[in-house]
Amino acid sequence: MIVKRALKRHPAPYLIKGGIQLTFGTLTSWMRMMPDFLIIGAQRCGTTSLFNYLSQHPDIYPSFPKEVHYFSNYYKKGTAWYRSHFPLTWQKKYRELVQGRKFMTGEATPYYFSHPHAPRRIFNALPKVRLFLLLRNPVDRAFSHYQYEVKMGIESLSFEEAIDKEEDRLSMN
Repeated sequence: MIVKRALKRHPAPYLIKGGIQLTFGTLTSWMRMMPDFLIIGAQRCGTTSLFNYLSQHPDIYPSFPKEVHYFSNYYKKGTAWYRSHFPLTWQKKYRELVQGRKFMTGEATPYYFSHPHAPRRIFNALPKVRLFLLLRNPVDRAFSHYQYEVKMGIESLSFEEAIDKEEDRLSMN
């Protein structure tokens, strides 16, 4: 549903397949917006749910994809690459000036919360951005993460065994 909505809202960069899509987005990056908000937080805390709920609002045009990872994993790709994931500025101007409606865009990358360089990078690039930080009861979050790992076939131990082994596992990294 989110992909269909993204295609409907910003069709130009997403109708082109493969590597050309990114090239088009990057070439038009000077005409693209920077985000108004970022959703950050620990894994399994509801960032995807919040992003999906906000994306359903008629005045919010989300990034594509949801997790851009610019301020953590892809910072060296540069601002043009980052902007390529957001709507064109003329869409905002048309929406606000002609239709009299608000227009906001943003992304959700939970990893920004724990990445050591993300806070400084975000502040330098987007000093007035709105941050939504989602946290959760640590025990509930840990159990949800455990269930996800089991579902993905990564974890085979019981929850109690996995907790007992956690310290050993962390020291191996």
